[in-house]
Amino acid sequence: MESHSLILRCSHKILKIGLDMVTHIEVNDYLLTVFCLDGSSHSCCSSLKKVEKKLPETFFKINRNCLANVYLIQSIPPKEREIVMENNVRLKVAKSKWAALKKEFRQPDFPDNGIRDTH
Repeated sequence: MESHSLILRCSHKILKIGLDMVTHIEVNDYLLTVFCLDGSSHSCCSSLKKVEKKLPETFFKINRNCLANVYLIQSIPPKEREIVMENNVRLKVAKSKWAALKKEFRQPDFPDNGIRDTH
């Protein structure tokens, strides 16, 4: 993945987070939380829509509250509507997003990182 960063204004500080370390981004009542591979998380007051505009296409909206970094998906269990990230975090995928997410992995330009669709 290209080395890009996300700049977050959190309380009394400004954070620069490398996107290659971000597994997913969730929002809950305007509290946006960025989750990283190392288990750390960073929160600030923002909307998902605002941050989504700043992100590359490698971040896929899996439900109305969450964007997942498709480069860091470890697996897609065949019988569950969820994804497993490289740090073993499981994220639910909305029914309306499931087909599009699976199609994303069938694209020839998607990097081979071991993800295979079992259907």
